[in-house]
Amino acid sequence: MEFRKHQPPIKPIDKVVLPVPEEMMLGKIPVYIFPSDNNILRLKIFFKAGTWYQKKPLQAFFTNKMLCEGTVNFSSEKIAEHIDFYGAKLNFAVDDDWATVTLLVSLKNFGQVLPVLAEMIFQPVFPEKEFKVQKDITFQNFIINNEKVATLARNYFLETLYGNSNYYGYRTKNEDFKNIETETLSAFHKQHYLPENAMIILTGKLGTSEINLLQKYFLVESTTKTQTTSFTLLFKSGDNRKIYIPKKDALQAAIRIGKVLFNRTHPDDMGFRFLNVVLGGYFGSRLMSNIREDKGYTYGIYSSLVSMQQSGYFSVFAEVGAPVFKKATHEIYNEIKRLQDEKIGEDELETVRSYILGNFLRNIDGPLNFSGIFENALLYGYDVNYFNEYLKTVKTMNANTLLGLAQKYLDAESMYEVVVG
Repeated sequence: MEFRKHQPPIKPIDKVVLPVPEEMMLGKIPVYIFPSDNNILRLKIFFKAGTWYQKKPLQAFFTNKMLCEGTVNFSSEKIAEHIDFYGAKLNFAVDDDWATVTLLVSLKNFGQVLPVLAEMIFQPVFPEKEFKVQKDITFQNFIINNEKVATLARNYFLETLYGNSNYYGYRTKNEDFKNIETETLSAFHKQHYLPENAMIILTGKLGTSEINLLQKYFLVESTTKTQTTSFTLLFKSGDNRKIYIPKKDALQAAIRIGKVLFNRTHPDDMGFRFLNVVLGGYFGSRLMSNIREDKGYTYGIYSSLVSMQQSGYFSVFAEVGAPVFKKATHEIYNEIKRLQDEKIGEDELETVRSYILGNFLRNIDGPLNFSGIFENALLYGYDVNYFNEYLKTVKTMNANTLLGLAQKYLDAESMYEVVVG
């Protein structure tokens, strides 16, 4: 066997050909289709039914969770047996803005599973017995998670950024579980799980029969009108910019430092995402090099720019040894200030550029992967050209632009800090 003696040459990424999804309408539901040769289909349905739209705490979460717990014609046991028999997998999730239902199923069993899925989405009954079980399980998990310093830091951090008068910042409390009832879930479902609130991304080997099945089971008419909810004017950050919450016997301290910024629709979003990678967006970032590799204060420290429909925020997060949390926070601010005071060197700039482009190529490797990141653009009203603009931004990013972004957005006096431990 002959081994390679020389490293292959490193070539820049000149051009990326991105797949363009096929588009169709199922009545009022837009559908985006990524054809592939894979016999496994992924059907992901989005509804504007995240926590932003709820009127009571936990309403959005439990409405979504209860979709598989009983319908007009199927009990929770029958649903589970049916899905399992045909080797399918279902996932239910809720975030700040969206509720999703994701189905993975083989092509040959699509027609067997789809009718049940459609009934789960459009005709759930929210049975009391199953609801009590799910509520008890979720509450126990909630109690356990609230013992974790990382969970507490995140919850208090968001409350500090957005206030407690909207569901971007609301911190769930024990009594919220007692106050949620099936009637409120049914009402939320009727108002938000509607065709005009939905979007579908479908990936796989689709033919005419599969499209006909979609039209048969998802071409439905709304029985009620959607209701919109807005708390935009109720965003109110806290007055105290540094909050310390003691946790008895905690061996670690969880740190959150950041501020309200913007979402993907902002003109500086793409550039700031590049800057974020430099600071704490990958394993070789400045925060990692300093606080993990050099100081040994943590196993991992990262920064992120989180985008939501109504807002967005920047955050640095880490768990460090309890005795060194003050030193760790000091070093975080040092790295932020360095970005404001010094231009990024050309070698580091090229390293980060190569990392971002390489990571992007991994994320678009195959229709299933690309459809997964395509939704990030689609949910903000963009099409596939968003990624071309992103690649252009990455390739042309320079040290002067990054210095300007750091000086504009990363002033330490504008940051909020939450430490639990």
